[in-house]
This record gives sequence, structure tokens and C-alpha cells, in this order.
Amino acid sequence: MIDFHTHILPGIDDGATSVEQAVKMLETLQAQGVQTVVSTSHYYGKQRSPQAFLSLRNEAAERLAGKIPSGINVLLGAEVHFTEESQLSHEAICSLAIEGTRLVLVELPFYRKWTKKLLDRLAEFVSETDYVPIIAHIERYPSVLRKPSLVNELLDMGCLIQVNTEAFLDKRTKSFAATLLEKGFVYCIGTDSHNDSSRAPNYEKAVLTLKDMGLEQDFLSVQEGMKTLLSGGQVPIYTRPVLKKTFHGYR
Repeated sequence: MIDFHTHILPGIDDGATSVEQAVKMLETLQAQGVQTVVSTSHYYGKQRSPQAFLSLRNEAAERLAGKIPSGINVLLGAEVHFTEESQLSHEAICSLAIEGTRLVLVELPFYRKWTKKLLDRLAEFVSETDYVPIIAHIERYPSVLRKPSLVNELLDMGCLIQVNTEAFLDKRTKSFAATLLEKGFVYCIGTDSHNDSSRAPNYEKAVLTLKDMGLEQDFLSVQEGMKTLLSGGQVPIYTRPVLKKTFHGYR
């Protein structure tokens, strides 16, 4: 299995605080059946330049390298905070792509309504580069939960969608995440794990829940899609029904 979203590198963001904690997280993921881990440390443009971030990321990766459990592969990437005010150039955003790919994990604003300016800027990035934004933890944005058809808009502009494993376990997001998976809106799944305690990897529990919900085949399809993406391939984006929020959930 593949964990597409983690904060595994030590001492670079609010994720693992030490090499020892990072190793524990990797060992837990491996025990849960994960073979490939994408490290997506937070990148906030106001804190440091892309060059400084990449240097810090490489130093953290070097400290961890010799202690990665045998049989697990760690890929370096970033979770890029993307707002309408950001001054990051397209070139700078592309430099933060997951290694060996043209995929950029993007975190959009949480606490304010998504504006037309924000979506236009994202669409401009897609149209002017050959890089693909993957929208991190889609289930966590109030704008999307209020207006789920935004997922359709993101896919239509060329973005892909990532869901956290926790979304299938939390009663507040379980219905939405299950609907996304069942209807084929999910392209990537990740734990978004930050440590080995309060935000520890929970892949195994999520997989068991999805099996109980009858969504095992949908989950396996996403796994195959992630393999394709990380190997440089493309996955098709089909026209899908417009997501709607109803009294009983989502459809």
C-alpha cells in the first residue's frame, strides 16, 4: 500500500520531532501493510524560501536515511500552502513536487471561503505548467463540505483529490469520504500522520472500516492509481455526477 501524505521527516515542521519518532512511524506504517511513504512536510512561503526548505528537507532526509526500515520506500515531497495572496512563482511551486513526479500536494485555505481569485490562480497554475496539483485532505475544508460541487470544479481544472484515512473513521466526515471513494472522486489516500501518538498512522483501521462498508475494491483501485501516478503515469479523470449535499448526507 501507499501512504501519500505524511509528516515523517524529523524536525522540519509539526510532524516527527526526532529520527527515533520518525522510525517508529515508519515501523507502524510497515506493520499496517504500507510499502511506500510520501513525506509531505509543510511548506509555508512566509517562513522560508523554497531553496531553504529543500535544503532543510534534504538534511532531515539524510539524518533518517540510514534508519529507514528495510522494505519501505520513502519519497520526498511537500504540502504546499496555496492561497490567492501567495507570491510563489509557478517555478517555485514545481520545485516542491514529489520527487520523480510532476505531482504537487497542495493545501488550500481552511478558515475562509474559497474565492474566485483563489480558484482562478489554481487553474492558471494548471494551464501554464504540466504539473498536477493534488488537493490535500479534501474532507477537511469547510468550503467543500458546504459546497461539495467544488470537488467537481477542481477535477475539471485538472487537479486530483486526496483523502485522509481519518476521514473514513470520523463520524463527521465518514459519509462524505465514503461517497467520494464510491463515486470515484478519490485519487490518493494518506494518513497525514504527524507523530506516533495523537496523530499516529491509522491505515490498517481505515482499511478494515472500508471493507466493512463494502468499499474494498474502490480502495484497491485507488492504490493502483497511486502506483501509476508515482511511476510517472497518468490516471483518467472521468466526467462524474455533480456532488450534492442532502439532508441525509452526500450524493
